[in-house]
Amino acid sequence: MTKKALIPLSEFSFLKPIELKREFFLFDKIILDRELLAKAEGLFSKLKHSTQSEKKDTFLNNISNMEYLHRRGLIEFRDVDRTVMSFANNKENYKDNLDNFVSTELNKIVQEVRVIENKTTFNVTVSDLNLIHERSIDFTIRLYSLIQLSMGENDLFPLYQYTDNLFSAHRLNKSEIIQIVFKKIPVPQKNLSWDEVIEFKNDVNIKSKYFALINWVNNISKENLSLSEFEDKLNYLYYDYLSNVKRTKIKYDLSVIQLLLNSTAYTVENLIRLKFSNITNSLFQFTKQKVSLLEFEANLPNREIAYIHEIEKKIIN
Repeated sequence: MTKKALIPLSEFSFLKPIELKREFFLFDKIILDRELLAKAEGLFSKLKHSTQSEKKDTFLNNISNMEYLHRRGLIEFRDVDRTVMSFANNKENYKDNLDNFVSTELNKIVQEVRVIENKTTFNVTVSDLNLIHERSIDFTIRLYSLIQLSMGENDLFPLYQYTDNLFSAHRLNKSEIIQIVFKKIPVPQKNLSWDEVIEFKNDVNIKSKYFALINWVNNISKENLSLSEFEDKLNYLYYDYLSNVKRTKIKYDLSVIQLLLNSTAYTVENLIRLKFSNITNSLFQFTKQKVSLLEFEANLPNREIAYIHEIEKKIIN
């Protein structure tokens, strides 16, 4: 099933480079509000009269990337804000358990607004205003994802800007576990192209490791772990797997060195005697060693985390 990420972007997000490659390592499609580009273009019209050419270039580059990803079917635009507003006016169309969530989240935002209101005019900072704005976007995508879940869409995952105290008071569900796993994925370097990301995800061996990770997430989400319990388990599996990979790689390197030492004199001797079949057999041994390494890695303990390691190798290399 296609995994979709709901991203907390606003028109102001376009003033800085928007990098979505990291998201596509874990998800198949990005969901954005349908009016986002129109709002961004409205903001850009104000920038046209500005002397900040760098911001204008960044803005245009973001728009170009969004349009490219939309053409490739990697971005889907939906009526996110309108759906949330409709919910506010017609709550009876949705399950009752959303009401507690809405009340709790609205209270959080109201409390933050009151903190700012209690400051004097001179003490209110741009950072304060940005915080309220960004948390309200988090609220919108959280509510939208729950509305869609109540309608049967269980493959949509919101990625929040702020997760402080979000998961600490209860047992984790699948959506929250996905959010935590996503944080384990490193941020790609800017020179990594979209074609490289797509080619990476289409590789059969990589797909196998990706679905192993997703299957593990599905299973562990049924264990009702707390945030600290899950983070401890994820870290243990991750570092234990890396340790096993490192040991396996050392054994492989040593076996290759030994094979090189043993075969060099043997190859020279056979070249002199024109025994090419023996040389071919020697080369075959190197290939056999590589296959053995791949087979051994495929059976390592905690290989469910192998996909994250593959991403790290891709980004580093």
